Amino acid sequence: MQRWIDHDYEVSIAVRELGLQSRSGLPILWVHGFAHQHQVWNQVIELTALKQPTLQMDLRGHGASGWSVEGDYGVAQHARDIHRVLDALEIDQAIVVAHSLGGNAALLAASHAPQRFAALALIDTGPGLSLQGMQQVAEGVSESLRSYDCLEDFRITLDLQYPLASEAALDAFAEASLVRRLDGRFEPRLDPALLRGQIPAATLQQLEQDLWAALSNIKAPTLIVRGASSGMLPEQTVKQMASQIAGPTHHVTVQGAGHSIMLDAPETLATHLCAFIERHQPSSKEKCSAKAANQAPRFSSWG
Repeated sequence: MQRWIDHDYEVSIAVRELGLQSRSGLPILWVHGFAHQHQVWNQVIELTALKQPTLQMDLRGHGASGWSVEGDYGVAQHARDIHRVLDALEIDQAIVVAHSLGGNAALLAASHAPQRFAALALIDTGPGLSLQGMQQVAEGVSESLRSYDCLEDFRITLDLQYPLASEAALDAFAEASLVRRLDGRFEPRLDPALLRGQIPAATLQQLEQDLWAALSNIKAPTLIVRGASSGMLPEQTVKQMASQIAGPTHHVTVQGAGHSIMLDAPETLATHLCAFIERHQPSSKEKCSAKAANQAPRFSSWG
């Protein structure tokens, strides 16, 4: 089920909901990273065979969510949007799985309201991300942010951005990422304003300070997953994060994966998440179990 969260004329947030009324257990909210959409999680969710209610949100400016006229795309605003989604759906507490930009937004959101987060899984994200890595990601997205004659043209750009991902994963990712215009051409479902201008160094420095400070307020059990080939999250940063998070923390490194672990190694990520979720929702009668997956991911528009 697809719905949009609106409040006081703010940017609408698109949410894909599965089982909120029919399933038991704590809801699991999945938050994607920069230049992705909610569909990027589909294969991992399918592999875990989760029995809890599942929510996948599109960050503002991404996918089916609205665009900010003011260009308000700061991490703090994304964090407020996470709370908007939980408030609108009357969810008091949730398990949150979040990647990259979405992960840092979840960090701030959990810091401001620790009681709402039963558990937190941070996928290749945290304070102190590599500036060089962020610049490379931004350049790759900027180069791809144009119109295309066909999906196959866009698909070629993804090979350069995600060299460790499978062909099937990138085919599905490409299909989910584009929208067809009235003139028949295709363009990414992404607000170009997300890439306008360089973020001032002082703003980045303040954000990093805020994120480090947020860690001491995280009371929920936390899993940090890093891609072994990630150019974004240094291993030393993971260890430092684990030492500063107030709640119980576990961290793992996934071999054969870079920054976008859900595309590079979905089976391994699903296994780690399944074990983490089971460990921190012991009262649930339904257990998730990662499937052995030699199957293509399915990223339908709202599947």
